[in-house]
Amino acid sequence: MRIFILSFILLVTPVVFFTSCEYYERDNPLDPNYKGTIINNLKINSFYISDPIGVNLEYSGGNNDGIINRGEKLKIFISLINLGNSIESNVNANAFLSTNSNIQITKSYLKFGNILPNQISEGDKDFYADSYGFAYIELIIDKSVTPNSLFTIVLNCSGQRDTLNLVCQPIGASIVEDGVEVFSPLLSGDHLFFRPRYKIKNIGTSMSRLVKIIDFFSADTNIIKSGFSSDELGDINVGETKSSGIYSPSFSVSSTLNFPYTTTINLIVEDLFGNNWLLSYNLTLVK
Repeated sequence: MRIFILSFILLVTPVVFFTSCEYYERDNPLDPNYKGTIINNLKINSFYISDPIGVNLEYSGGNNDGIINRGEKLKIFISLINLGNSIESNVNANAFLSTNSNIQITKSYLKFGNILPNQISEGDKDFYADSYGFAYIELIIDKSVTPNSLFTIVLNCSGQRDTLNLVCQPIGASIVEDGVEVFSPLLSGDHLFFRPRYKIKNIGTSMSRLVKIIDFFSADTNIIKSGFSSDELGDINVGETKSSGIYSPSFSVSSTLNFPYTTTINLIVEDLFGNNWLLSYNLTLVK
């Protein structure tokens, strides 16, 4: 009796195991003989912004804060996810902008390789390819783009399409006046010439690149504007203060005024990305 039961188990067990394999193969979309419905569903999974500091030229980089701002040249790194039920083989994509003609795609690397169901691909990881095989789209955001402008990137991949909605945000830098030093004037005829040193501070959340004073003015009719060329202060990091230099805006006043004399000078400050700030300084002039 015991021998009979053992033989029965040995005979039945292989049959059950074999039947289970057959059932799996018939219902597995990855099997070449699968006869069911193939679902293709590639979607953008995630993205991040890379805006590293470039050379000291327009449209050469960003301010390294990971935010899209006007005047920047940046890269958007993209990953795809396969939400379908079959392998997406040798996925190559192309991108175009459906909105905002003042934003341009200048370059891209959108090869994702093979993507299994529920798998995420950041690119084909070809070490010898551009960006070591991580998928990206390079953009130039024109200085004319208004902050808070929306734009859309359309991604076509293997006959499928998905969109990425983005925002050109206001720059995080905030440039303010941080005091002024007024030095002894130079007397020439009946006028006194002043060249104050203006202090400028960044109280924002991101650095500002290549800040310069591009103009100045005063509502005070006693202020006579002297010759002036733009005075560059360079990059200003968060919390940093810099002072104007030898090209600091200069002016003259009549030596017949009653001194000490109080007045206001307004500076127009601009950075590499075309952002402008108006700064007002109260000065006390003495002979």
